[in-house]
Amino acid sequence: MPFSPKVREEALVRSKRCCCVCQEFAGRATNIHHIEPDAGGGSDEIENAIVLCLRCHSEAGHYNAAHPIGNKYSPSELLRHRDDWWQWCKSNPATIPPKYPIQITPVSLTLHPGKWTSKTEVIVSNTSSTPWFQVWIKATILAEEPLGQLIDLKPCIAEHPLSVTCGGMTVSGEVLGIFGSDIEGRSAYLVRLFRLDPGASCAFLITLREASEGPAHPIELGFSVVEFSDEPPQVLEQSAGGKIAMVLKLPVEGFTVESIGIEVLQINPA
Repeated sequence: MPFSPKVREEALVRSKRCCCVCQEFAGRATNIHHIEPDAGGGSDEIENAIVLCLRCHSEAGHYNAAHPIGNKYSPSELLRHRDDWWQWCKSNPATIPPKYPIQITPVSLTLHPGKWTSKTEVIVSNTSSTPWFQVWIKATILAEEPLGQLIDLKPCIAEHPLSVTCGGMTVSGEVLGIFGSDIEGRSAYLVRLFRLDPGASCAFLITLREASEGPAHPIELGFSVVEFSDEPPQVLEQSAGGKIAMVLKLPVEGFTVESIGIEVLQINPA
C-alpha cells in the first residue's frame, strides 16, 4: 500500500526534501520509499518511510539477487541513513543543508547599536544549474521582546528582473520585503527574490537603526531559506474593473504582517 498524504508530508518536512542517503536536495524529484518492503509486510507508517532522490531510489529498489553486482541496500542500512539525516535536520533547524541549491552567507550575525553605523552584507546564492523562482528568505531578530522595525534590509544588487505582462502593462520587480512577527512572536523579515539564476547571487545590506527606545545591546539575526520553486510565479491578476493586484501567499504559518515593500519596481506599457 502507498503511504498516506500525511505520512508523505511528514517525511518530506523532516528531510527538508533532501535524499536521506546522498543528502542532495531533490525537490519534486523525491520518492517516499518503504524501508521494509510493503510486499514483505512493511508498514505504511512514518517509522517505515525514507525520502530518496530518484537515483538512490532506483538503486535501493532494484537489485537482481540472481546476478548480484555491488552491494544491496539493506533495510537496516536505509534505517541508519534515515535516522542520521533526520537527526541532523532536527538538531540544526535553522541551518541550511550543505548540499542545498540556495545558500546564505553568513547564516547569522550580530549588529551593534549606533546611528546607522552597524552595517554588513548577507549574500544569497544559487549554487545549482537551475534557475529558481520565488526564493523566500527569512531574517529573524533573535530576541525575546519585539523590537519593531529597527533593521533596514535592502538589496545591494538587483539583476535579471522578472517581467510579467498583464492588462496591457509590463511589471518588472526584483525583491519583495515583508516585515512582521513570526509564530513565536519574534520580529522578522520575509524577503522574496522573484528569480535567482544559476550561479547568481544577490547581496543584501543589513543596517541597525538608532532608536530612542533602544536597543542598548547588540542584536542577533538568523537567516534561513524558507521556500523556492522551479516555476515562475503568477505575480499578477486583473480584476473585472481593470485593476492589477499582486498575488501573494506567505510561505510560513502564523506570520503577522506589519508592512510590505517592493524594491526595483518598474511599470511600463507592454
